Amino acid sequence: MKQIITYIFVLLAVCSCDWFDDSKIWDELRDHEERIEALEAQCRQLNSNVEALQGIMKALEANDYVTDITRIMENGVEVGYSITFAKGGTITIYHGTDGTEGSAPKIGISKAADGEYYWTSDGEWLTDEDGEKIPAAVPDDPDGRYVTPQFRIAGGKWYVSVDNGNSWREIEDVNDQEKPIFSDIQINEDHIIFTLEDGNTFTVPIYTAVQSGVEDICATSYGVVPGVVDMSKMESLLAAAKGKTIRFNDGEYIFPAHIKVPSDISFIGNTTTVFKLADDSRSNVLFHIVSANNVTISRIFIDGGEDKVQPMGSKENILDRTDAGNRYGIWCEKSRRVKIHDVEVYGWDMCGLYCINNDTAADPNGRFYHAIELTNSSFYCNYYGLWYGQYGEYNRTESCNFGDNFIGVLNEGGNNMYVGCYFNSNYCGFALNGDGIINESHGGCYSCTYNHNAESGLGGGIAIYANKSTIGWSFTGENIWYGAIKLIDCKGIIFDGGIWGNVQFTSISTEGLKNQNMVTDTYFYTNPDTIFANNDGSTYIYNCLPGTTTEEKVNFLNFIQSCEIAENMVHFSCDDTYACLYDLILNGETYESIFENSFFASLKKCHDETGACFTLMTFNTHTQVPDYDISKVPSKFQSEFQECQSWLRFAFHAENETTRYATATGILESYNRFVSSIYTLTGDYECIDRIARLGFFSGSLDNVLQIKNAGHGIIGLLTADDTRTSYYLSHEESETARLKGKYYDLDNGLIFIKTLNRNWANAKEEMTTNPLYRKMTEFFWHEYEDVSSVRPWVTTAAQLCNDMGYIHGFPADLYKPIE
Repeated sequence: MKQIITYIFVLLAVCSCDWFDDSKIWDELRDHEERIEALEAQCRQLNSNVEALQGIMKALEANDYVTDITRIMENGVEVGYSITFAKGGTITIYHGTDGTEGSAPKIGISKAADGEYYWTSDGEWLTDEDGEKIPAAVPDDPDGRYVTPQFRIAGGKWYVSVDNGNSWREIEDVNDQEKPIFSDIQINEDHIIFTLEDGNTFTVPIYTAVQSGVEDICATSYGVVPGVVDMSKMESLLAAAKGKTIRFNDGEYIFPAHIKVPSDISFIGNTTTVFKLADDSRSNVLFHIVSANNVTISRIFIDGGEDKVQPMGSKENILDRTDAGNRYGIWCEKSRRVKIHDVEVYGWDMCGLYCINNDTAADPNGRFYHAIELTNSSFYCNYYGLWYGQYGEYNRTESCNFGDNFIGVLNEGGNNMYVGCYFNSNYCGFALNGDGIINESHGGCYSCTYNHNAESGLGGGIAIYANKSTIGWSFTGENIWYGAIKLIDCKGIIFDGGIWGNVQFTSISTEGLKNQNMVTDTYFYTNPDTIFANNDGSTYIYNCLPGTTTEEKVNFLNFIQSCEIAENMVHFSCDDTYACLYDLILNGETYESIFENSFFASLKKCHDETGACFTLMTFNTHTQVPDYDISKVPSKFQSEFQECQSWLRFAFHAENETTRYATATGILESYNRFVSSIYTLTGDYECIDRIARLGFFSGSLDNVLQIKNAGHGIIGLLTADDTRTSYYLSHEESETARLKGKYYDLDNGLIFIKTLNRNWANAKEEMTTNPLYRKMTEFFWHEYEDVSSVRPWVTTAAQLCNDMGYIHGFPADLYKPIE
């Protein structure tokens, strides 16, 4: 605008006569202003097309497809398309203008030598301030590292920004002609072909009736878009969608009233589709499914709007609903064949999903058969996550998560089945209630897990609660940890084939009935006498295996579980160590530092570069070097070894290189001499690593227990880096260590940690394919291997572990017993 005003004053100053005809000036001004407006419109369309092109690239990366195409009209002329993807939202493409070639930027994308697409301008790579190419495809970018180029016009110049508009740089002069990014858009029956001005083409499929089996409807086509939903438009959409699937784009949909769900309809959301009730809504239900059949709800976040914290009710009577609210995410009544899949139901102050029916034979819709199939869904921070009420029966619940609710599931209807579900960190994980329920709770839970159910999530709450359920319920293959089981006046409650740890079991019969419930074929990690202290005889225990029967074993399990860390740890150890110590024995009087020895110097260099920690698995003697004896080590370097104790330690390996402790005797004498000698060398017992590796991974139970019970004895052993059976362990126990990375011998109080393959490439594959190894990763090599080749390998492995987020340390520090 300043340019226009300046232009006016210049012309008036030159032509300031009374008789002057100024119409020509005003015509030129109008032309100039129209030209500026046209350029600004051209710039807006260019930016829109750039964003659209990146949207197409995202769709290709995500295997997305088109769900809706709308033509954009201006003054009766088609000027572009609005195209909606199932996952990626909506893009807008403008056709551009015809004309001769000009100097406006020619924006496109091209595939580089690395196989990825990057932005181009006039055929050259578009680069950032560091000269790096700008990626056009965004396969997975949670950190927002990639940006869409933006363009603007100022002072008759084109400018581009590649940092979200924080800075701009000039590209070239502007003229009146635009080179559109898209030279052609061909819309076919089942796909769209986008052709760029530079000749590149991209094809995206269209979701058609052939693909889906039925015609889908995009909610945006009826004006139902994120934000406060117009309920009249929603009702029109529901009426038009009978027998079809409604697809909702990403975004938060706020409903002023509940959704009256009709029969024969499917709701399918996108990756972040959120449904919630408006704060001022008079409804207390979001999805109201009453007397409806064939309903599907999938991929929708059903947000109750409450604070995302665990609600609490009465701990004395968990079935008391005084503290509950009145809002429900989904209410299902008198309905059949309702399928709910891949939803998250969060923060409803009464219930996430409620199902209730009746037994009126005169009203077939009121019968309770085959109501709900609930799969792969999550319920968090609700008062009740799921509640199957009176005649809420014949429901199948599979692979669902219930966490941070007051009660994860309240089951009152009969004939219900739960398979592979998780009940974690609720105050009560799963509750059965038959009190006053005409058809009482009965059914079964199979292969479910109940863990840390309590107010704080750390145990002390209730894993399973049953009140007056007398027709029968089967808990089969259940894992129950850190929570109570309470049965009150129940009959036919059967626990079979499970694993229990830190469970407190209460079974009470006010009628004095005996053996009316059963626990069978179950493995207890804690003392059964402690578990069943509150059983009044109304539950029968049969054929169960007490995995731990002494206080010592219970304490050991609790101890090692409390030692587990969240980070991934890596540790390096060197077998067959003696030469470096022999060198100190021979040259101790002349050396001023242990790092005059090339081996110790190499370890220090690697530690200084990467932070790596090392344990030297040490021989007492060596048959090929008769003069070597660990008892001869000098005490001159104690202070230096103590300074290095945080990253350099010693562990017992064997008496010599031929010793196999599967049959050899004298291990206690050898171990004591090793401990005494290392104390002479270092002056600190903390320089002894108490998780050792015995030569050839060999050791009978008697030999291992001797050095476990010795002064400063071992607390664990490192197992084989291949399929060999280690020490006294059975083949199955060794396989557990190999496949899971660790094995706990509760009977003998020892920890076994797997050693990874000494070949870095193979070890890296193991680390990336088996996440259990990552918690404790152990590498090793042998002292006799060439230092010049080993140290680069160890340094590379340590640095790559740093890049993968590992910490360096000693496993023995985690499991260090209290002396």
